[in-house]
Amino acid sequence: KWLGQALRRCHDTLSFVIGVVLVKHLMRNVTRNGCGVCRKVAAGCSGRSLPFLPRLQASPAQPTLVFRNRSISNQQKHYATVFEIDHFADEHSQSQSSADVLTVGVHDAKSSQILFRDISDGAVPEGLAEFSDVSNPDVIARIASKSIPGWAQFRREDIVISQICEGLSNQLFKLSLSKKTREKIGGGLMTTALFRIYGREIATLIDADSEFEIFRCLGRYRIAPQMLAYGPGWRIEEWHQAVALPTRLMKNPSISCQVASQLGRLHKLHRRHDFPREFSREPLTQVRLARWAEVAAIAAEKVLQGPESEFRRKLQELQVADMLEEAKWLSKWVLRDDLRVSGSGLDVVFSHNDLQENNLLQTQYGLRLIDFEYSGFNYQAADVGNYFCEFTVNYIEKEYPYYTTDLNAYPSIDLQKMFVSVYLSEYLETCILPTDDSFITPFLERVHRFTLVSHLLWALWSVVRAGQAHTFGEFDFLHFSQFRFDSYRRLKYQTAPTSDRTFPVRGRTSRSRDRSNQRC
Repeated sequence: KWLGQALRRCHDTLSFVIGVVLVKHLMRNVTRNGCGVCRKVAAGCSGRSLPFLPRLQASPAQPTLVFRNRSISNQQKHYATVFEIDHFADEHSQSQSSADVLTVGVHDAKSSQILFRDISDGAVPEGLAEFSDVSNPDVIARIASKSIPGWAQFRREDIVISQICEGLSNQLFKLSLSKKTREKIGGGLMTTALFRIYGREIATLIDADSEFEIFRCLGRYRIAPQMLAYGPGWRIEEWHQAVALPTRLMKNPSISCQVASQLGRLHKLHRRHDFPREFSREPLTQVRLARWAEVAAIAAEKVLQGPESEFRRKLQELQVADMLEEAKWLSKWVLRDDLRVSGSGLDVVFSHNDLQENNLLQTQYGLRLIDFEYSGFNYQAADVGNYFCEFTVNYIEKEYPYYTTDLNAYPSIDLQKMFVSVYLSEYLETCILPTDDSFITPFLERVHRFTLVSHLLWALWSVVRAGQAHTFGEFDFLHFSQFRFDSYRRLKYQTAPTSDRTFPVRGRTSRSRDRSNQRC
């Protein structure tokens, strides 16, 4: 019996040794000749065609990323790799360019675009410098060379500057080293960064000091990008290879559930033991309805007392005085009938407050929230209500008024219930199904009230921004303000009690890319 056991052990050991020898022999052949997969990877790295290369995801719940690598051509559509995106400014000579990117959660690569204009030659586009004293390519390059580690050795012509044609609050620029410079230095240095410029009049809408501290806090938590350097009116951040989420894909259940889950986690952030205690806990709904109404009144009065102009005529039609009255009424009405139950919509939580297409990035690891300049404590239903409203607006539009709307794109009741069930499951850390009416119905009722807040706040915000310098284009802020206020009127007529309907609903319709080109 003992001898039989010994023989079996020897047999197992011999099998193991033989297996090791075979594996080493196989690896030696792969290294010498290359297997099929290795040859494909090598071909992709050398610039030849790479049909597909699946990449593992950070979470098994996320779809598989597929890179489609093609040579860059001005005559032919291509699907750019992340590597190509990083070097896109060097490969294209046009002043304005775009690149299609296939990323997680996106089933149509043509729906995702990076839009920017190259200003590396030092030419300042019309209106660019009006936004800030820093809004100049030479100034930006000088700051970058002094602030980004390792960039002091580079000359002005080594730094490529491209303005990102997105965002209505800040000017955004992509800074990168030229292709020749990158090849010369090899690796080891940061080659790309984001340069953000705040306008001269940013303090009229947000608290710049509070925004800075929030961004630094979120950077420590790896929620926001890392801050590399900052100065008066500017900040340099790490660059993320990603593109903004197109509005038309927000209704995709896969994407909607990702947003709901991330928003639920963000709304729990203040529970951390190391979350800063000095951040104001006063809900921003009340703060901004009062503050933005005040600065909108001042901005409107300044224009209305000035000389006759087209801008003045549009502002008179907007009826800003009505907005101011609505702001007083709304700040009280949204808080009526408080159930005082956690998760019913009135929990005061750390919120994003500007969740829309340009602030949702598609990366190879899933969706990522960015641009927290309007973040702070607010009612949880306010964040969700604002997100639902943004389903109807597309800000990436090249024709006047530089945005399009589609009221029919507002999420269906089924999608709303699914979103809230995922959100509450994350926020309350318990299983909430879309059929759990005791949780879903009260929350959605509160969300519908806060959609009024979203429309009115952005209508007031647009009145203020209309008189300030633009970030990159001629976005018609008064036109947008009229759309948001008309949406507010319609929604109030549908939502508020009859006794609170103090004005008629005007019969304006929104401009939709798919349905009409009528002005709002």
